[in-house]
Amino acid sequence: MYERDPEKYSMLDPSQTNAEGDGLFHLVAKAKYNATTQRATELLYEKKVNASVMNKEGKLPKDYLNCSKNDRRLQVCL
Repeated sequence: MYERDPEKYSMLDPSQTNAEGDGLFHLVAKAKYNATTQRATELLYEKKVNASVMNKEGKLPKDYLNCSKNDRRLQVCL
C-alpha cells in the first residue's frame, strides 16, 4: 500500500524508526525466533528494507539475533 500511495500511507513507510532508532529489521531481530519472525525477515529482505541501519545504541539488527544454528534470520540480515 505504501508503494502505491506513500503520502496516504506514510505510517507504513519501511524506513521509519521508533524513539530508540529501531527500524523494522531491529524489531523483528529483537523478537524471539519462530516461523513468523523468520518469514517477516524474509519479507523485509525481499522488499529491500535496509538491514544495515544502526539504532541509537549503535547496533545493527543482526546484533540482536541469537547466533544459534536454529535462528536462520542471521543468514538474511548479513
